[in-house]
Amino acid sequence: HVLAVIGCGIVYVVLFVLFGYFLATLFSFFLILYVFDNRQKRTLFVLPIAGTLIYQFVFMGLMGLHDPDGAIFDLKFLTKWLAL
Repeated sequence: HVLAVIGCGIVYVVLFVLFGYFLATLFSFFLILYVFDNRQKRTLFVLPIAGTLIYQFVFMGLMGLHDPDGAIFDLKFLTKWLAL
């Protein structure tokens, strides 16, 4: 699992640069659950969405961290309401 987690980290960094925080976190959350053998469809669907929304609110909303733009695509126009 160690190499898989390192791979997930590399994927996260690449996705973060290309697509911004929200999409990178959403996909990486799903990927790490899958790597650790979570195969329940409900878990693979609900946890990444809920976790990413919570992370977005905590880090951008409560802590006021900067949400950098993705180079290719960014969802900040949809997620900015979480950072109120």
